[in-house]
Amino acid sequence: MDLHQGVIQEFENTDPAMIQQLLESPSLMDAWISEVSERIEVTPEVVKTTVEVISARQDKDIDKIVMLTNQQLSVVHEPPVDEINYWVENEQQQIRRDIAIAYLRRRRLEKEDITYAEVSQWMPTESQIFSVSPLIELPSLLKLNKSQSVPRNFVSSKRENIRQGVLISEISKSLKHFNSHGATKTQILRHINKDTSRWRTSFDSVIQNMINSQSVYKVRMGRNELYFAPQYHNIVLENDIHRKIYEFLKTTPSTQTAIVKFLTYNNSKGHRRVKEALKLLYTEGLVIHDGSRWKVLE
Repeated sequence: MDLHQGVIQEFENTDPAMIQQLLESPSLMDAWISEVSERIEVTPEVVKTTVEVISARQDKDIDKIVMLTNQQLSVVHEPPVDEINYWVENEQQQIRRDIAIAYLRRRRLEKEDITYAEVSQWMPTESQIFSVSPLIELPSLLKLNKSQSVPRNFVSSKRENIRQGVLISEISKSLKHFNSHGATKTQILRHINKDTSRWRTSFDSVIQNMINSQSVYKVRMGRNELYFAPQYHNIVLENDIHRKIYEFLKTTPSTQTAIVKFLTYNNSKGHRRVKEALKLLYTEGLVIHDGSRWKVLE
């Protein structure tokens, strides 16, 4: 069994009386493990396993040594982080695509005189699917565990681990500052005064881990990728009807009825959808209501 040399040195440099207290008190041992983990930049699991093996060897507890060895070997069979990331990127993308297609077909059923048999044979364009996909909220069973902490890359150098730790904290603070507006990579790095090539490289690894653990959400808007704190990710940044209304109001302030006619949604259902879209655009501070007309907020 491979033991971590740094943990062995920490163990040997600790007063034997203190070691005895640690072995007799799980809470003290957990605190010591956490402290050592932070100090020498290794995971708490490595510290804990190394200490258990040292203790078992000192006691000549062969059964415990064998058990710990088997536990270490079994870890090899756990799904690596790369495999989880692969699931996130592929399975969730496919699920969002399927839901987007279903939603677009439903929208045609609502707007047109068409049967389900006919619409089920219709396939939306990639741009239509792309415009809807960011709006889809996945079922909870298809998400990563929200309680999962943001992983640190302990394989990297000590200096890189420090940079990543700083970024995890600073990114979270900056996204609270940008609130529902979200922020690009450049905006975040400039806000925390770390817009350099070295920090930008570290940012990519950290932000992906934060996205995987759902402590940050990413939404593509046009050519930009915007990042949001969890409490702001449910806002709708863009879809077909919202974009059309916003672009229309940029050219000319208009009434709700004029917007409905422009969109050819001139029925009760169309009025309701336009009203809901305007309400959301207003809530997000994109448009304002000036008398009977709506206009873009400059």
